[in-house]
Amino acid sequence: MMILSVFIQYSNISVINSFKFDNKDFTVIDIGVRILDEENFTYNFIGTSFCFPLFFVLSTSMLDDEELDKVKQHEIEFLASNNWIIVKVLKKVQLRLISGYCEWFACVGLGSYMIQGENIHFEELWPVVHWSIPTEFPNLEWGKLNTLINIEEVGHTVITKDERINSTVKLKGYIPKDYGIDLENSDF
Repeated sequence: MMILSVFIQYSNISVINSFKFDNKDFTVIDIGVRILDEENFTYNFIGTSFCFPLFFVLSTSMLDDEELDKVKQHEIEFLASNNWIIVKVLKKVQLRLISGYCEWFACVGLGSYMIQGENIHFEELWPVVHWSIPTEFPNLEWGKLNTLINIEEVGHTVITKDERINSTVKLKGYIPKDYGIDLENSDF
């Protein structure tokens, strides 16, 4: 039986600098986890840590018409462009579908984002991503943001001002129970 584990660390300055944001009020923490579709880490972590609505920003490169039909069948509001789809998740069944996409995309090297905050609108969430400069959300008012999570193959980068999870010790309490904490590689 494979034991699932995570490590929780304060982010290195290089990770912090890989995003363009007003970081004075935010803590940046990395959760290292090996993402596999059957583990559902993203669903379990986000589902127990945050309240709805949640926005997700995903690349459209992996979403064909069949996948978009699933989004519509789940009655998920969305806004799409040539490169990105932004979805608004309001309930757990929708979260299960979208978090599954996030993990699938992460496994093939495409990152996605979860955003939670107050009075956020679709139009604010178009990212600008280039290989040579930090990712930015130029239309997002960072004062509205509570948490932004970058979901990648090696884990999640949590940018938050949420008092419940703004330290590694506090965040530890929100890790799904199926996962052990790698204390040797965590910042506690």
